[in-house]
Amino acid sequence: HMNWTTNIHTFPKRAWEALSQNRMLLFFTSLLVCGLFFGVLISKNISEENAQTLVSLLGGFTLNRTAQPVLTTFLNSLMSVLPFVLVPFFLGVSAVGVPLIPCVLVFRGLGLGTALGYLYGVNGLKGIAFSVLLIIPPAIVSSILIILSCKEAFRFSMLLCRRFLPKADGQEGLWPQLKIYLVRFLALLILLFLAAFVDTVCSAAFSQFFVT
Repeated sequence: HMNWTTNIHTFPKRAWEALSQNRMLLFFTSLLVCGLFFGVLISKNISEENAQTLVSLLGGFTLNRTAQPVLTTFLNSLMSVLPFVLVPFFLGVSAVGVPLIPCVLVFRGLGLGTALGYLYGVNGLKGIAFSVLLIIPPAIVSSILIILSCKEAFRFSMLLCRRFLPKADGQEGLWPQLKIYLVRFLALLILLFLAAFVDTVCSAAFSQFFVT
């Protein structure tokens, strides 16, 4: 009983400590969510010309997924997310990557929000069902990977920035940190295959219900 009561009283403190230790993750997640929110707003004011183009792209996307081989769907899904992991990787090995890395998350959120908002605007409840079954599950997995990749890239880019600051001579060499950086991005790339697999499974299971 005493332990249970103690845990209740210490929970706010432990929760705050956990939030403090993950401030960068929260910051990057908020950037993606803000981008998603503005993407939804943009979708409401999209021009007729862009609307017709988007409808055409969405229709072809759906039809292709039901007609093309599963391996092709997997590869297309993989390649659609890969740039959002590779761009942070290369920005991370540059000292000028610090202000640019957050833009990757905003751009990702804008694209996702525009797609979701426009699907709802054009198709109503059918658009919501399409999003829930075909867009959101793989988007959640891939967005987590993108956030983690940006976090790692930002951290390493900050290390490079500190090398150019005064009193940086006493710092340890970057090679041990670079090895950690490379290993973590290799792990993220492996997990990226999981995101593509989830996308492929969802597409194979549900896309047939949205073909007219």
